[in-house]
Amino acid sequence: MSDPSTFADFKLQEKEAKKKIILQAAIRVFSEKSLHKASLREIAEEAGISHANIYRYFQDKQSLFVEAFLLGVQDLTDKLDEIIKFPPEGDLLNNSAGIFIDYLNDNEYYFMMMTKFMLEGGLSKQSLQSLNQAMKDFLDKIETIVQIAGGKDNPRYLTHTFFACLNGILISFINYPGRSREELRQHMKILSHLFVQLFKDGVRTGNYNQYIPPSLI
Repeated sequence: MSDPSTFADFKLQEKEAKKKIILQAAIRVFSEKSLHKASLREIAEEAGISHANIYRYFQDKQSLFVEAFLLGVQDLTDKLDEIIKFPPEGDLLNNSAGIFIDYLNDNEYYFMMMTKFMLEGGLSKQSLQSLNQAMKDFLDKIETIVQIAGGKDNPRYLTHTFFACLNGILISFINYPGRSREELRQHMKILSHLFVQLFKDGVRTGNYNQYIPPSLI
């Protein structure tokens, strides 16, 4: 953020800084409690501001949840976009899976928010539209990566499978008892490598098409 040149600039930067503090507090609270159970008073207390002050920045709890959630989705989308534009050395699918696993390990608050929302839902139609568009953009990036890797037939099914299986690995092991964070991260990366290899084998042979019942399409 550049130094303000006028009082108006200073006020705008101050407002953005306060908004960021509220968003970070909301992410922490929403990662521990669902949208239904979390309260704006709890978020205000976490942020160190009055309850009434939140309404100067956000219309309601749902709009705060959506904006907090979208920060993580957009950040992860940008990371995938970068490796599409500037592919790193090595396998693109494995690199993508690694980015996904690492990001949600390093930003576990977002993962917990995503998990609670997927299990419980509860957003209004308007809020869902914003969230759905962001998730569509994110899945579009994964679909591009899948297609680059050779998944030309039914790429959306492949994309959803890729996303769901990586989420399953995270849900199963991100807080598995008896191991350190680094041990769990390493374990999840091994599992993601195994999954990606099976995924690539299916894409390469095209055998996955026979497991999609025509009656369900």
